[in-house]
Amino acid sequence: MSTIQTLLAAFIEDVNNEDGRFLQLCENITSFLFFLIKWGCIPFILYVLFAFFMH
Repeated sequence: MSTIQTLLAAFIEDVNNEDGRFLQLCENITSFLFFLIKWGCIPFILYVLFAFFMH
């Protein structure tokens, strides 16, 4: 039980830190998802619109 409390306290301290590892991880995940949307979905939507209006 004390190990879980120690880990939880370290996690809370890391989250409260401005340059914490958890926040950096969330930032990297968000940037990666934005990259996928930008370069994956937008060209696909343009292709679908082009195919729809050309037929």
